[in-house]
Amino acid sequence: MQVELPFVKPRYDKERRILFFGGEVVKAFKKPAPNQEPIILAFEEEGWPPKIYSPLRPNPEQDPKVMLNHTVQDLNRSLDRQDLIRFGLDHTGEQRIEWRVQP
Repeated sequence: MQVELPFVKPRYDKERRILFFGGEVVKAFKKPAPNQEPIILAFEEEGWPPKIYSPLRPNPEQDPKVMLNHTVQDLNRSLDRQDLIRFGLDHTGEQRIEWRVQP
């Protein structure tokens, strides 16, 4: 008999600005991150679906795809526990961000 384990999702404490996964602190924002935090907040507000559309506001001085790519890279680079979860782009050209559990 196979027992199905519950799917663990991240949880973001907006007041403390801490991202948790499986009871572990994955990311604690110590200073404002105007592009990273909206992504985490959007995932939290939507219940952590596998993918979301980018919540970033367009910046007339930067290509939106480049900005999103750099933001996701920065988010991954600044994770306190990179071995637990990672963020990525779904590469469909639709400006969607995904999160996944690390194997």
